[in-house]
Amino acid sequence: MARILIVSTYYLDSHPAPAVLRVRGLERYLRERGHEVMVFHSSSPVSPASRKSPSLLRWVGWPDSQLPFVLKNAIRYRSTLQQFSPDIVYITAPPFSILLLLPLTNRPAFVEFRDVWSYDRILKLYRTPFQRWLTDAYEGYVLRKARRIITLNHNQKKYMMEKHGLSESRFTVLPHFYIPADLKGCTPVPSRVIRICYMGTADWMKGLEKVLPAMSRMGEIRPIIRGKVKNISPEGARILPPLPPMEAIKWACRNCDILWVSLDRFEGHHLITSSKSRSFLATGKPIMATIPMDNPMAEDFRKVGGIYMADIDDAGQIESMLMRILRDWKTGQLMRPENPEIFRYDVVLQELLNAMGEETPPND
Repeated sequence: MARILIVSTYYLDSHPAPAVLRVRGLERYLRERGHEVMVFHSSSPVSPASRKSPSLLRWVGWPDSQLPFVLKNAIRYRSTLQQFSPDIVYITAPPFSILLLLPLTNRPAFVEFRDVWSYDRILKLYRTPFQRWLTDAYEGYVLRKARRIITLNHNQKKYMMEKHGLSESRFTVLPHFYIPADLKGCTPVPSRVIRICYMGTADWMKGLEKVLPAMSRMGEIRPIIRGKVKNISPEGARILPPLPPMEAIKWACRNCDILWVSLDRFEGHHLITSSKSRSFLATGKPIMATIPMDNPMAEDFRKVGGIYMADIDDAGQIESMLMRILRDWKTGQLMRPENPEIFRYDVVLQELLNAMGEETPPND
């Protein structure tokens, strides 16, 4: 079996980022298949304090605000490579600064892009033409050096292939997945209204403001946002602070009737897949999606079945969907996901195991 080093700043259970679940699922799956796994990560959660780094680093602003993690841990990373001697190094980004460790990596590297780094019209990370040029150039270096490139969906893969002239054989598509959660004893708290919960950061990308007014017109619907609210007006919603991913799932099991996935339509939305579109499947609860119907998540939800869906830009669809939800709730017949197991971690990650089998030595 192989020795595999996973490199990520998202690992500790206390970290609020959903990416923690992806790294945990990857580690668990590889261990279950008999591989020896080590995770190279920060000794404490990456926090907003990193944005208060020395003024020089804040001025540089590239690749992102987590640059101090790389600068502080480069020597420890080289030492880990020498001592653990992995057969494969699996680097998962963002934060994109972690890709600066790649030149120090003298082993076959699998590089995962959960976001398309250089498509800055979405992330809006860089303020200067030089930073954008540097991003394009370094992304090209990373893609050429990586033995295998991991993306979340086929649109991301196509974008990178065409931009950098790469062969399809270099890529493996690994969508977001869910890890079965231990929800024994999770009894929902009774409520006289239907609680529709959005979990995570509520910002301009999510399109919540296109849906909340319709909810507010229906007195029996109570929208809840469990996360940070940035530059939007959450009309009629109850706002609660964010929780680490596993705590959030257990909280949702007790306090939510429907879990809400939302994404606005903007240039580049077709490259994005929300991790919540998978982690919610662990709860077995009803799911509501207000997303562009030409986004990859819509196709995935159709495969799962039993998901309430409406196009984010179709007010009529949204209102009809909410009315159906109310009707189903009153009759005790809310839909639930029909085939969630197609996105269970061990089903999705089998494709990764096939790719790693081409790189690792045979069993003794």
